Amino acid sequence: MVSVDDPSVFDVAHIRAVEETNDTSELSLDGDLLLLTSSWEKRCLEITRARHGRYSRGAMIGFAEMGESELRPQHDEALQAFLAKQTDSVTVFEPMASSDLQGWRDAIRDFLVDGARAAGRPIDLVVDLTCLPKYFALLVLGFALKAGVAGRITFFYAGGRYDLTAKDSLSPVQSFTEGDWRSFQVPYLEGDLSADRKVRIVAAIGFETYQARSFIEAYEAESHELIMPYPGFSPDYEPRGENETKALATFLDIEMDKVHRVPAGSAVQSAELALDLFSQGKPYRDLALCLGTKPQALGLGLAALCMPHVTVVCRIPSRYAETSTPPSGRSWVYRVEDTSALPLLFLEPPQI
Repeated sequence: MVSVDDPSVFDVAHIRAVEETNDTSELSLDGDLLLLTSSWEKRCLEITRARHGRYSRGAMIGFAEMGESELRPQHDEALQAFLAKQTDSVTVFEPMASSDLQGWRDAIRDFLVDGARAAGRPIDLVVDLTCLPKYFALLVLGFALKAGVAGRITFFYAGGRYDLTAKDSLSPVQSFTEGDWRSFQVPYLEGDLSADRKVRIVAAIGFETYQARSFIEAYEAESHELIMPYPGFSPDYEPRGENETKALATFLDIEMDKVHRVPAGSAVQSAELALDLFSQGKPYRDLALCLGTKPQALGLGLAALCMPHVTVVCRIPSRYAETSTPPSGRSWVYRVEDTSALPLLFLEPPQI
């Protein structure tokens, strides 16, 4: 059993993470590189309300999917203006589809490597997690720390005010994605995939459990553990979360003692729980499925950094649903440090 002395601090092996939450205007961010993501969601601008130091470089990710509203171009302009004010050098990535995983992987990796080379040391990286898909956020986590590109990564996450009133929790109606889900392992967080071992799944789940049914079932796992977001980002979301979780547990024939409640915004408690679950019982082919909140997905990534046999998996939808989600005003910051980080030693990024 992994003990949790402080629910806001994760300190295992060579990975240390500290999380805090507050009104956005009370949170402070600083580092060498700042990585933002523009979106049709209004909360993609929330990071600009935080307190910032000066950055040597900044970059904006803008996916090719612009949406039908006029919000995305406005947000692009606002974020680029913010980067011009807060950084010495601004990069705007060439737009690519959010499904172009290899293209974005290479572009993000090259940007981080160039920044580390220019600094001559592992960098302090600040990443806005709010509108960055989990797959790319976890790729940054795994690559930057494992390659020695970053010694510290600070993730920022802006809570949102979601409109769930039109959604039926037990129907195939999707809240955040559209179309079919595809399963992808996260580069640099790929563990032991020995075919001679049975599969064990630890899945962080959210509001789209109807789609999660076939996604999880396809692995034919011998053991399932579910992490549900409770308490939620708002008490209003909790009845929906309870209904979704019970429906999924019933479908997968999972006893409720295999369902674990972790605060929606806590990467630290998610990581602690995942480490505990992955340490129990016989050796399995362990999979961490990131189907819920982004902070909980970050927690599964932290656990995988400490347990290299664990493979982190994300779902890639056909499309992301266009929503204007405004910020709630409360945000979270997660400061992740590799305490074993050495001076920059690599010449080329590791190939995958």
